[in-house]
Amino acid sequence: MVDSGDLLFDAAIATANLSKARAKAKVIARAYKAVGVTAINVGEGDLLAGVKFLQQGIGQRLPFISANLVDSVRKKPIFTPFVIEEVSGIRIAFFGLVNPSIALASKQGKAEEVTAADPVETARQVVKELAGKADLIILLSDLGVDEDTRIAKACPGIHFILGGHEGRYVKAPYQEGETFIVQSYQKGMYVGKLTLTMEKAGLPFHDEGKAEGIQEKLNELERKIGTMQQARAKNPSPDIEKIIDRLKQDRTRLQAEIEQARQAASRDNHFLWTLVPLFSSLPEDAEVNQWIKRAGITGD
Repeated sequence: MVDSGDLLFDAAIATANLSKARAKAKVIARAYKAVGVTAINVGEGDLLAGVKFLQQGIGQRLPFISANLVDSVRKKPIFTPFVIEEVSGIRIAFFGLVNPSIALASKQGKAEEVTAADPVETARQVVKELAGKADLIILLSDLGVDEDTRIAKACPGIHFILGGHEGRYVKAPYQEGETFIVQSYQKGMYVGKLTLTMEKAGLPFHDEGKAEGIQEKLNELERKIGTMQQARAKNPSPDIEKIIDRLKQDRTRLQAEIEQARQAASRDNHFLWTLVPLFSSLPEDAEVNQWIKRAGITGD
């Protein structure tokens, strides 16, 4: 389990009542510790109470990472840049990036010397450093989809970018080169599940869900063809015939595409991205509810 950032704070609450925001952040950290987490990228929203809150408080409990959040005096990373987790013999590296505007958000009136290095240049350095150390490289990003796309273009070698800064509902991954970009929506309503089948390191990945997406388009096309055929039966016309012919051509094209997608997903390395709706499928934890009550944040 990993997190792309902006885990701990709501900006409006932190601005109005920092004490309450800190209490809520501590409960979130305690829950994540109980569940077990491999890496948490430090996002813009995670620094609203300052860096020291993470370093000296809840950061001792949780594996925060950030490759480009640096001490502006020593120019050294404040948190661990990346972690490598071995799963079934596959070395998976997770590294984190935050938007360069973070330095302003993190001060909160304090004299903290914090800055964020250029994310593209940092990503290049990390990918280079991970060469030979990891079979799979995953970026936990708090940059937003546009910046994620820029990173993917500029830094070949990143297999997946798991984002969350904008809270988009991304059912199907964006693809840029051989990099796939996803997000898991907002406020913990969904968890993104990435299921990987890796036959050989170095080979590109294929999206198992692509065939499902094409099938949805094909089903919709079949409904349109059926509707137009009913219209033709009631009122035959050359225009309706042309529409039906065009729709059938589209159907033939999609049928070929879905077969290609299925064949690609059945060989080499492939993956499936799914969004699991936690708000409707997962019961609340009684113990965590008690933590929330004791922290006095039941109304949030």
